[in-house]
Amino acid sequence: MMFMRRVIYALVSVVVAIAAISLMQLHMPHESTTSNGNALYALLNGVTKPTVCIVGSLGNPYVASIVKGLGTVNVPFTVKSELPGNASCSIVVIEDDLLSLNSSYYKYEVINYLGRGVPVEVVGPNAGNALLTLVKNFIDERATVVIGEPGPNKTVLPKLPTDVTAIMLAMMPLRNSSRFVTGWDVFEGLPAVDSTYAVLKGWRDYNEMLMDIGNRLYAIIPTLSFDAPKVELQSSATSITVFIQGFTYVGYVGWYSSSTYDWFGKLAGEQWAMVKFYYAYQQYPGPYWWFLNLIQHEVEGFLTPSGSFTPCYAGEGVNAYSNIYPGQVFWGAAPTGSSSGQQTISYTLGAGPSGVYVQVSETITQGTIGWGYSGNPTLGQDKWTWNFNNPVVGYTYTVIPSDIFMLDPSRPGGYSPLYETINFTSTFGNYLGCFNSPSPITVTVDVFTNQVTVISSST
Repeated sequence: MMFMRRVIYALVSVVVAIAAISLMQLHMPHESTTSNGNALYALLNGVTKPTVCIVGSLGNPYVASIVKGLGTVNVPFTVKSELPGNASCSIVVIEDDLLSLNSSYYKYEVINYLGRGVPVEVVGPNAGNALLTLVKNFIDERATVVIGEPGPNKTVLPKLPTDVTAIMLAMMPLRNSSRFVTGWDVFEGLPAVDSTYAVLKGWRDYNEMLMDIGNRLYAIIPTLSFDAPKVELQSSATSITVFIQGFTYVGYVGWYSSSTYDWFGKLAGEQWAMVKFYYAYQQYPGPYWWFLNLIQHEVEGFLTPSGSFTPCYAGEGVNAYSNIYPGQVFWGAAPTGSSSGQQTISYTLGAGPSGVYVQVSETITQGTIGWGYSGNPTLGQDKWTWNFNNPVVGYTYTVIPSDIFMLDPSRPGGYSPLYETINFTSTFGNYLGCFNSPSPITVTVDVFTNQVTVISSST
């Protein structure tokens, strides 16, 4: 028999609540769950089974135990040596050693997942301190609850007891706030053999948090699924409805992110990028394949010592290399043309077969958006440029343009996969003007009818 201390914080105040790890303790006896499948099944009762993305090595005892335990209760999972950029993860579990071995990479990737609302759990003998050290600044700036040891002047030091062997952090977007509703599960003294318990308990507590705060959330990324007939995405600055008819979902890439900083080194602006892919098929006349790129680009500016930064411009570009592969035929894009400040942007984009289309409707709740579109069908290229009028600091602005390319097998390169490159840019500014730009996001992919493969990416 061993003892586990589990601490949960789940506050909804947008004022940072500082809490030491010695608060809200729950001491409870806990017997091994590896051989007790009923205990694991009980944690899944009433909640959707997650897709667990594990980052680590099967040679690690914590990872090996989680794989065995998830298999016992038939929970889908993947095991990779790095964070999956092309997977639908309900919860991400990371081996603690990896965070210190490649901290610069994992820092921004973990922040990316947290910012999207995906819970992240770290396991291992140094789990607590590995996570807090990695994302301390992000937690300080964006969390509603900070944990650690009490420091001077009512501060909190990013330090946990050395026997914290599992820690789950979930951060959820809140309407009209730059901070995220924050939940913690901290497991102290939990042996590797019981790691599956920590993962499924963290998932259950995360779902209970969702129920507790309900419609106060503006976006819960794990619940968004563009392969469903209809989805709604509501953010603090935009409300978007997407309706897809007749297409078959393939997969997605993202989220990718890049940031820009002011001259004091503080975060001034950030962009996030994701693309979802769909296809439609027609045997006669044909055969032809139509591939839809549903592009999602988000930008947000932040308050810094040098002023309030807000997004000025955002841009997306697609290159399907039609001059090299004439069988990759540009079919259409939306929105096209140009417009000055609009509060509502709506479009319908159809493929060749009857009844195959995507509809997007977006309402801007803070300021307005203008855009310009240009395309070169011969080259297989198109791009959008968006300008934000009267944007508000701390609000996320989302744009979702789309385009379609047809594969024509009668021409060279007209067979699956569709080969294309998609890039994202943005510019932020303060009262001095628009001058801060994060590094561009670029991803090159092969889009098949059953999967999408990332050839290269850069941020």
